[in-house]
Amino acid sequence: MKVSVIFTALLISGALGAIDDYCTDSMGNIGTCQKTSKCNSLNGATVNNRCPNDPANVKCCLYPDCKTESGVCKKDSLSCPGGYVSGDCPGKAHYRCCKWAQKPPMCTRGDKGRRCIPVGS
Repeated sequence: MKVSVIFTALLISGALGAIDDYCTDSMGNIGTCQKTSKCNSLNGATVNNRCPNDPANVKCCLYPDCKTESGVCKKDSLSCPGGYVSGDCPGKAHYRCCKWAQKPPMCTRGDKGRRCIPVGS
């Protein structure tokens, strides 16, 4: 009985993805899995179906604003004009605040004649 309870608990915990895990949209933009309320509060763009096995209110959050610095959150392996600051963004340790960076204009594949970062579902 005890073994089956432990086994069931392990199955349930393994079925859900984790908030703060990296995610990518269909265009290769890197974000983190966040509750939509948190992403919206940081002015990020949410993308559906990129955080598998998570509840409906957890989505891939792209380019959220930094909490205290002026800039946007992104993976720190990408170029950044003002340098990176830790502890100002939701997600893993290498998803950090790029100071003085502006949020790129975002669009969908259907937007034509506009310079932007395509965000795919």
